[in-house]
Amino acid sequence: MVDLPACRYQPHVRAGRICRFGDGITGQTEGLLFEEQEKPLVAQGIDVLIPGGGISMLLFSNFYNHTIDPAPVINGIPIAVKMTEMTVSLKQHTGQNVSRTGDYAKAPDHVIDEFLSNPMGL
Repeated sequence: MVDLPACRYQPHVRAGRICRFGDGITGQTEGLLFEEQEKPLVAQGIDVLIPGGGISMLLFSNFYNHTIDPAPVINGIPIAVKMTEMTVSLKQHTGQNVSRTGDYAKAPDHVIDEFLSNPMGL
């Protein structure tokens, strides 16, 4: 285990301002920026890179065998898809469903409705 600083990469942020696709933001440009910022961490001993957040994962989703000197860059989208497939399969085989107790309790309907009508406002 190596004690290393976290990456400061923020997708779609340039000079403190949020950019949108079409402002020069592409998976390729973001991949290069991410690689530039991660290479020093890999050189210090990082074994695997896991971009946090869905935007990074979407930007890198077309990359195949994404590695940085030679640490693999894990994309959570195919992992989430496989976990969903596994959950459906397990339910079909065992009849078990998701837990709705404790921390996994379903949110009240009014909270779900508010999120669905204004997801960026929460």
